[in-house]
Amino acid sequence: MKEKIFLVDLDGTIINSSRGILSSFDYAFEKMGVLTPSKEILKSFIGPPLHDSFGLYFEGKDIQKAVEVFREYYSEKGMFEIEVYEGVEETIKTLSESCKLFVATSKDDKHAKEIIKNIGLDKYFEKVVGSSADGTFFEKVDIIRYILDNEIENTDEYEIFMVGDTKFDIIGANKNGINSIGVLYGFGSEEDLREAGATYIVEKLADILEIK
Repeated sequence: MKEKIFLVDLDGTIINSSRGILSSFDYAFEKMGVLTPSKEILKSFIGPPLHDSFGLYFEGKDIQKAVEVFREYYSEKGMFEIEVYEGVEETIKTLSESCKLFVATSKDDKHAKEIIKNIGLDKYFEKVVGSSADGTFFEKVDIIRYILDNEIENTDEYEIFMVGDTKFDIIGANKNGINSIGVLYGFGSEEDLREAGATYIVEKLADILEIK
């Protein structure tokens, strides 16, 4: 039996970051002089890359500017307005005893590393990989590909899974030829996860311990 490797999403999978992210979006739209979208629309922005979400309202350099303003607030306040989902740390700890784990997130790399360290989970992961600050590297498919190409030797020797709560995690996994596990407690929907072609769908993170 092949050893398993799990790439784990951050927002909506390890942490509930909705409060800090929504506040950061409010701040960014106000600073950019654009009417803030409804809370329901803002909630749909949790998970996708920031450049994609702001791209619905801005063009060209203004997209990157909006991302920078978002991160301005997030760095000072938003990144601390989070909570680890119940049971997640215990599951991560158990997995790390027999599997290699990586964080694969569209959140910018600096904040992702700080958050994982602040919540005390860094000891369980081989590496945390997030998006680049300059916007050149932010799609989940690219982040997964980076880990496969640069952090894992002889990928054929492992059974590799991407674990996440949105269709972007599933699509990224499928495009890279690895298994995908959709979790139902995050920010995505079961319908989207199924339509994207998730290999497995689980109600809680601990359920992946039963995947053979």
